[in-house]
Amino acid sequence: MRTTRALLTTSSALTALLLLAGCAGADTPAADAAHNDADVMFATMMIPHHEQAIEMSDLVLAAGEVDPEVAMLAQQIKDAQGPEIETLRGWLEDWGADPSSDLMHDMDHGDGMMSESDMDELEAAGQDEISRLYLEQMIVHHEGAIDMAQTELEEGRFPAALGMAEAIVDAQTEEIATMRELLDPLASYGLGGLTVEEAIDRLEKTPLDGRSADLIASVRPGEVLFTGADGQERTVPLGEEFYLSFAPYVDQTHECYFHSLTTCVGELRNTEMAVTLTDADGAVIVDEVLTSNDNGFIGLWLPRGTEGTLTVEYDGMSVVADVSTGADDPTCLTDLRLS
Repeated sequence: MRTTRALLTTSSALTALLLLAGCAGADTPAADAAHNDADVMFATMMIPHHEQAIEMSDLVLAAGEVDPEVAMLAQQIKDAQGPEIETLRGWLEDWGADPSSDLMHDMDHGDGMMSESDMDELEAAGQDEISRLYLEQMIVHHEGAIDMAQTELEEGRFPAALGMAEAIVDAQTEEIATMRELLDPLASYGLGGLTVEEAIDRLEKTPLDGRSADLIASVRPGEVLFTGADGQERTVPLGEEFYLSFAPYVDQTHECYFHSLTTCVGELRNTEMAVTLTDADGAVIVDEVLTSNDNGFIGLWLPRGTEGTLTVEYDGMSVVADVSTGADDPTCLTDLRLS
């Protein structure tokens, strides 16, 4: 269990740090040539900063079934920052500063450090929210570490400390980008801020001449597989409903099993059709006149585990087909020939 940390003012803490540094002052030219006060400050402040990052990561790793990518990131942070703490402590010992001083834990760093209430919130978070909260807090935490490292790069002197500071800036900048993508996986596809269901609706309704050639989005029964211009794939899970898209036709169609929101095109574009869907018990799920999108498809959000009958009527013609929304069922129907 954590203990409440007393807070010192920044000015008094800095004064005490310089006293602890001992040989780092201008009165000892030989030591001053190797390191300076900024190096001591960097090492002293970064130790508790790293310790808190590890504590935060431990909470996530102990939470049970969390997002695997978040768990992998938490372990990565632990593996990187644990050895850095030992290196920082070694420098302080070499410089005559006490690396075990309580001062390091009593400072009000401000630089991205979580408060006691922040840590309590993370510790109390359930599995449904701990991944999100961890990412949000760690982004702020990393931003503070980057600020501290940049100050070291501007004011420090000790070559190894400058190297570590540069490595922190590079690694944690990359990790921030990863965390932001985990928080909003659709942002890199121009769909930031949308749920995956909202993203499906937007992509389905986008006119053909406005669609990106750099994105493929394939709807599966339980997820959407996104492939960007760089060829990298990301799956985003769907919620409680099943997305079924269908394209009735008269003369031409194509084979399809998993609907592509960005490449599938049907024959009857922007066309009104009467659509009825009843379940196995005869209950009506859909009974509407719907207009196909510019890609010729009509999309429906349906309850999972449904078995029913789909009827489409257009221009005196009709088609009837059995549909189901199970874990192995198609999300794309293109064999609906009107007659």
